[in-house]
Amino acid sequence: MTVEDTGPDTQFWSVTTTHEGVLAGGLNAGDVWLVSYANGEESWRRTITHGEEAYIVEHLAAGQTGTYAVAQTNQFATGNNHLLLLSLGGEGSVEWARVFDPNYEEYTEGPMELYGHGIVDAGGPVLVGTTSDRVWLAATEPDGTMRWAGYYPGSRESRTVRSLGIEASAERRSLYGSTGTHQEETPWLAWLDP
Repeated sequence: MTVEDTGPDTQFWSVTTTHEGVLAGGLNAGDVWLVSYANGEESWRRTITHGEEAYIVEHLAAGQTGTYAVAQTNQFATGNNHLLLLSLGGEGSVEWARVFDPNYEEYTEGPMELYGHGIVDAGGPVLVGTTSDRVWLAATEPDGTMRWAGYYPGSRESRTVRSLGIEASAERRSLYGSTGTHQEETPWLAWLDP
């Protein structure tokens, strides 16, 4: 189906199934954009502005504890890229929001770029991402309280380590990615107990 009445800078970047149907996310002129479908019909549409940053919804998860969206800073030049985690209520209302930024303090010496690569609901949202040289992981309770966040042990190596995503089943959570250069990549898998 075609989404009508959109602006010139409106795109979907992610989609997930929900209890009601399908939830799609992306950007609308730099704002978080979410559209929900049920029975092949649009049930609601929401645009969310968060501060002065421009965001793209790149990952969505709907599970037993809630519906979650991860938005990436929409910056095409070098900058302090960070992630915005949203917990969504009815019709896309924001129950809570949390920013993950490796350089939140202006003079912190840390990686400048944090990219998200996936989210699942595992008793609350569990995220995976990367900085320039490490795999990054974070998890919160369903109410947004932090459970843990940090870098995957041993992922800072002389070769580039990339996480490419996270998947969930009833029994386990699996991470996947690669190490090395694009000319000499080695795939890896990891199992996570969140």
